[in-house]
Amino acid sequence: MFSQLSHDIVFALSSAPGRAAIALHRVSGAGCLDRLLPFFRMPGKNQHPGAGELRTIQTLAHAQARHTTIVNQDGEVVDDCLVTFFSGPRSYTGEDTLEICTHGNPLIAARLHSLLRIIGFREAKPGEFTQRAFLNGKIDLTQAEAIDQLIHADTQAGIELAREASDGRIHSVTGELRNKITAALAYFEAHIDFADDEVGSYDAQSQLRQLTELRTSLLRLSESYSTGLKMREGLKIAFLGKPNAGKSSLYNALLGYERAIVTDIPGTTRDVVEDRLMIGNRDFVLMDTAGVRETDDAVEQIGVARSISSACRADIVCLVVDASDCSVNTLDSNIASFAEDLLKPLNDMSDKKIIVVLTKSDQWKKELLASFEQTGRRSIVLQQVDIPILATST
Repeated sequence: MFSQLSHDIVFALSSAPGRAAIALHRVSGAGCLDRLLPFFRMPGKNQHPGAGELRTIQTLAHAQARHTTIVNQDGEVVDDCLVTFFSGPRSYTGEDTLEICTHGNPLIAARLHSLLRIIGFREAKPGEFTQRAFLNGKIDLTQAEAIDQLIHADTQAGIELAREASDGRIHSVTGELRNKITAALAYFEAHIDFADDEVGSYDAQSQLRQLTELRTSLLRLSESYSTGLKMREGLKIAFLGKPNAGKSSLYNALLGYERAIVTDIPGTTRDVVEDRLMIGNRDFVLMDTAGVRETDDAVEQIGVARSISSACRADIVCLVVDASDCSVNTLDSNIASFAEDLLKPLNDMSDKKIIVVLTKSDQWKKELLASFEQTGRRSIVLQQVDIPILATST
């Protein structure tokens, strides 16, 4: 496998497939430029410029582009293009690499790839350019994974995290931890195999302190995974509540447009509706869910089950409570009752943030609204946990 990867010349379309102004094709492998030289022509002419003239690509400043025309095995013009040569090991893969920029017509791409197959190149497997970069020592596994995350990130925070990893930040951290572990193992093995007069007295307290610090660092690195995952995918927020509690209205208000259908009919929302929201540089995934209640309607039962599932995978659960029928004396008991009914079907919620959102404040009883505003009410104790309270007129 390693021998094949070291000697095969591979190619692939590096830009997105389909029609576009330009398309980028990448070729990697020792001798790729020599193999393609006979198929280059001077722009606007149909004669070969001579290997010496085109060979100047190799002596130009690194990665400088050259305008040329590429023809197929029958001398027919494939396309005018820009060719950029990256001499190994100063390339992404660590091998001689060509990037050929053509017009973005799929027919042109097909003719170019047909030529590359005829002269003995093979189509690269998914991720093979990055695999070659790893095998040739250009990147490590953390950087290879970061490149994939950079391509597929759904959030700006995810892009920033991936860029930090691709720049070697994780490699630096893991490298330092590896050195400390290696030093600790060497210390223990030396004191097992040799006498104190050869390696010095064994210092148990010093080693315990260093191992404790090492353990803390490893735990911190492990815990950063879940935080990084939330930043890459966006913080998931589920709106959970009884039918007609105001979940969809709140959802639409936050998004700024009518994403979910809102009616006075209980059970309008039958499925989970998701959309993204960016506040500052933080990304959030908002999930509007079906109202949770006992029902004989088979479709609504499926919606309720999906609501519970969404709450289980959310990072923050907003318990949406309609307080329009509550009084000063019944508010807390009603919130507690609603919260118990809504959270009862869920699994362990200890890893989630719970927020109570009281809706329809414009319809509250005057004494309740006055009491809420005067006291500056901001939380309620539910199951011995202090839960934040927010109020909205939505």
